[in-house]
Amino acid sequence: MAAALSLQTQYDNLGDEVINSILLREVAERMPLHALSRNVPDWYLSNLRRHVGEAWSDVTCHRDRSRFAVRLFRQGFQRGRHWLFTACGDVGGATSHYRRDAALAMVSALPAWRLASVGASCARLSASRAALLRRARAGGGLVSMRDTKSARVLSAHGVEAMLVPDLAFKLPFSMQSGATKAVFSFREMPGLDYVALKRMVAATRRFGLQPVVTWQVGRDETFCRALADIIGIPAIDCLGGRDGRFHRALEFYDGAACVVSNRLHALLIAAARGAAPFAVLPPGEAKIAPLLTDQGMADCILPLSGDGFDVLLEELPARRQPWRQIFACNAARIDACFDRLAAEG
Repeated sequence: MAAALSLQTQYDNLGDEVINSILLREVAERMPLHALSRNVPDWYLSNLRRHVGEAWSDVTCHRDRSRFAVRLFRQGFQRGRHWLFTACGDVGGATSHYRRDAALAMVSALPAWRLASVGASCARLSASRAALLRRARAGGGLVSMRDTKSARVLSAHGVEAMLVPDLAFKLPFSMQSGATKAVFSFREMPGLDYVALKRMVAATRRFGLQPVVTWQVGRDETFCRALADIIGIPAIDCLGGRDGRFHRALEFYDGAACVVSNRLHALLIAAARGAAPFAVLPPGEAKIAPLLTDQGMADCILPLSGDGFDVLLEELPARRQPWRQIFACNAARIDACFDRLAAEG
């Protein structure tokens, strides 16, 4: 048994680095893994190697796409059953990518290969991706979504998907005593209410917290620094550069009592370090709200006006506690998924 995937992603996004590295580790701990690393920066590969640890010895990186394709083709006719993994994260979109999805379909149609989708969400499904996933299910592949709303989107296109949590839930949980930071981290979006954010900042100060702005996606830095000036709090770079940025971010979040954000993995990485996450979202948001709702934490979702934040802060110590069990339960479900893939090989 073996597995294959592409390492191409949004390299400036720490959240994508986290979920991709967890996918790599979970797979490589169970089977040999071939990874397409064409045009992947060396610093990013170095970060992945740190995440994966000893299991990296079972990862073979291929810089040449043609040779990688030939390897998959030859292995597709050998004995055994292998898994071809699609990307984690948000894979939705109404625009079809026929060339990409046709290539995945061609490989997964070979006798030894099956498609596996783990840790993904989907607000909209293109025609080419729907066709790919229907063929994958018919051929014994694994199609999963990280929230029930995404699963319903697939079901409407004739694709039945199982639920497997976001892979960030495999981050080790840690809760520090004496956490005093209130972290604000936002991507720019229409309707963001700066007056409301100022009120939320004032509320954190009333409860003895120290509000700061940070970012974990490189392209958010300019906006977050401007936001910090507008709402009158310090801006702190939790990444400190590219190489080894994950561990610096964890150290930063270790001091956080809460995080307020509209980025999913800012919320989840901080929650893994014991911070209570609060999502500030527009009505109908389809990526973060469904996941929090599935976890029984819909009351952590705030409107753009920030209404209700003061009440949540009054309950802050209790708000931090449930996340230990949430991470433990989801980590067990993720383990069960990958154990199943290994057993079916």
